[in-house]
Amino acid sequence: MIREFWDFIRSAYLYLAVGVSLGVVISLVCAWAHQSVLYDLVCHAKLFSVTGVYYNGEETTALRSYKKLLRQPNAAPKLRHMLDEGSPEGQMYALLGLQILGDSEYNRRIASYLASPAQVNWGQGCSVGPTPVREVATLIATGRLAHFTTSW
Repeated sequence: MIREFWDFIRSAYLYLAVGVSLGVVISLVCAWAHQSVLYDLVCHAKLFSVTGVYYNGEETTALRSYKKLLRQPNAAPKLRHMLDEGSPEGQMYALLGLQILGDSEYNRRIASYLASPAQVNWGQGCSVGPTPVREVATLIATGRLAHFTTSW
């Protein structure tokens, strides 16, 4: 009887250990997937904005994701990668984020954006549409967009 009891305890402990380990693995996978989704939403954004847009003033999914991404401890490497892999709008989020984080990659890359003839979909309030990248980069470089982040 005592042996059966100890066998039961060992089995219960084993199930508990496997269950806890599985729970930890599932949590880690979910956290990684969440970070990956945030990255993808910002990287492939179709509109760059730092405020609510359109008539309802709602923040875009990309902006909400960008705010969450910027708070992560590993945000800078993701933003650096986004400068090369992202849509023009995603690159603007990356550039602004690197400036806010004080990352040296911002200083290395800002000049190319200030001279860029490309277009980016820029949204500010009810005004949404194509804008030269150099104009948005100028807003970033002069700090005119960074002040919006203080309220985040």
